[in-house]
Amino acid sequence: MRRKFDEIFEECLSALLEGRRSVEESLSLYPSVAAELEPLLRTAAEIAPAFEYRPPAAVQKRALAEKISA
Repeated sequence: MRRKFDEIFEECLSALLEGRRSVEESLSLYPSVAAELEPLLRTAAEIAPAFEYRPPAAVQKRALAEKISA
């Protein structure tokens, strides 16, 4: 059973992070494990933006200019 849950969680997490499905949609797809899935997916949804770093536009432009001139 644990392996099956791990596979479900991985699939739901990927769908969430890729923007293909919300937490609620995943929970409705897997009602038998929704109670265990919900806190994990909600935590992932809450912290995911912290890992989306984009350098400032000036840094991006400078890096592109350096790459082109190299």
